[in-house]
Amino acid sequence: MGKRELAERAFCENHAASIMAKERNGCKRTPAILLPDIQKACVEHGHGGLWNSMGYDTREVVSIDMKVCYPASFQGMGEAKPYFERFGHPTHRMVCVAINGALPEDIGTDFAVIQEWEFDATCHRHPCLVWKAFRRCHKWQLGPDTASCLPHIVGPAEVREAIISLKTQKDVWLPETRDQACSVIGKFTQGSKADGKRLTRRLVTDQGELDYLVRDTRLSGTLVGAPQRCPLGHILTYYDGSQPQFTHLRASMLAYAHINLLSMLRRFEPEDVVRVATDSIYIQKMAIHKLEGVEASVAPRVCRCFCKPTATLMCVACMLGEPFLSPVAPAQWRDMGEKLYMPQEHAAYLAEPAFMATKRDLPPSTAPRHDDPEAAARPRERSSSSARKNPLSSPQPIA
Repeated sequence: MGKRELAERAFCENHAASIMAKERNGCKRTPAILLPDIQKACVEHGHGGLWNSMGYDTREVVSIDMKVCYPASFQGMGEAKPYFERFGHPTHRMVCVAINGALPEDIGTDFAVIQEWEFDATCHRHPCLVWKAFRRCHKWQLGPDTASCLPHIVGPAEVREAIISLKTQKDVWLPETRDQACSVIGKFTQGSKADGKRLTRRLVTDQGELDYLVRDTRLSGTLVGAPQRCPLGHILTYYDGSQPQFTHLRASMLAYAHINLLSMLRRFEPEDVVRVATDSIYIQKMAIHKLEGVEASVAPRVCRCFCKPTATLMCVACMLGEPFLSPVAPAQWRDMGEKLYMPQEHAAYLAEPAFMATKRDLPPSTAPRHDDPEAAARPRERSSSSARKNPLSSPQPIA
């Protein structure tokens, strides 16, 4: 019996898909010394979203949603494709390098500390998402995000440091099943839910051993749910040891999700946009015409192509004259008919002048120069105060 067949039989298809995906993609853990900084760049806007307007009629608002946002973004689909072809995903071999000036065009930046920037006037149309992220992520920004913003920055962006990957991965694989693909991505940050502990699923075939383990894990508070029956015995789920973190993959995936989101957001005026979340935008119905002819969007249409009026069997859409959704590709946007909610005061967002232009008083980086990658890859002596800021040795200890 193969590894995947055994995993499917003992655990579940999602677990087996995770094993296969990590092996095929050669996933390696994030270097422990870089983990805190990369986690700061891993900005997600949550399901609640940010309200760009506090007064609107839900009957006049429609929500457009990006299909399979996370799996599609991990594979660089949609309008983020040019940036994915340029950056890909960072591998586990990452180092911190000094720039102390304008961001070079030929550097494969995965994460960067932007010290000074000023956005042009056109960026002020959409302050409700990315500009807030610049302030929120504690200096570190995602490389593809930074590159996509450069055309809207007045003059060169002053960059202090960057975390670059000595290799990049642009050919990635995920299972075709959406649930399995999401399960694989979810494992990238699984340990963060339990203080870095690993969520362990253990096959137990002996009833006496099972009783002992259940009692032991209950006493320690690490048991997750009740044991589940399977063809080979029982599966016991509990937290144990430390969970490998793949934060660099999670963060880079979010960069491509942000680019897809911002590319769609820029097509609307501020008064058109009501609310913005990670993979959905609430807009006024009167503004939906701006998506006509946009390849990244699929609009519902009345079914008149496949069912003839004289046909004996007709689809429900034809009989009722209601629109139906054409086939939608991953990372394309469509109206899912989502139930709309009234805004919440705590989620209201008001743009601040600091989001448009900022100059941070940061000391020059003492890391090796970005144009000397061999020096960056070599270990060197570091003081304890600068050890985390200048992770230079490779390979690094892993989380």
